[in-house]
Amino acid sequence: MSLIGTKIEEWENEQDWEKVEELASKIGGAAVPIEDLDQHLFRADVVLCSTASQEFILTETRMQSFLKKRGIRPLCLIDLALPRDIDPALDKFNNVFLYNLDDLAELAESNLKARKKELGKCHAYIAKKTHHLAHGHKQARNADQAEQNRSRSKS
Repeated sequence: MSLIGTKIEEWENEQDWEKVEELASKIGGAAVPIEDLDQHLFRADVVLCSTASQEFILTETRMQSFLKKRGIRPLCLIDLALPRDIDPALDKFNNVFLYNLDDLAELAESNLKARKKELGKCHAYIAKKTHHLAHGHKQARNADQAEQNRSRSKS
């Protein structure tokens, strides 16, 4: 898995690059400067791309040779940049799955709707259990009172 960065000299300082390397390490990946990108693309399964570039970093032309060498191995491309770093034309290739910020926002919205739907079910379940608990408590109280009344009438 690879995490793609930009040229080191474009980072504000060395600590920024260290943060990229730390993130890559946490997810089992590698931080790769753009100048070394071609050496790593062939073996990447996931490419996370976020640069300040005004041009596409991953173009259809650049990727065609890598994709032929990969065969049928799937490649997940995640473009977190604005403007985009990855040419949308790459999405047409078999076994290439391209996601950008709009896709991630749509996914988050879909997940939120699903969670809200489940929340309604949770509220209904809690109301049902509360009703059963209150009803059961009332029945128990009535049974206790009936028992007390029987005890008083025997005396």
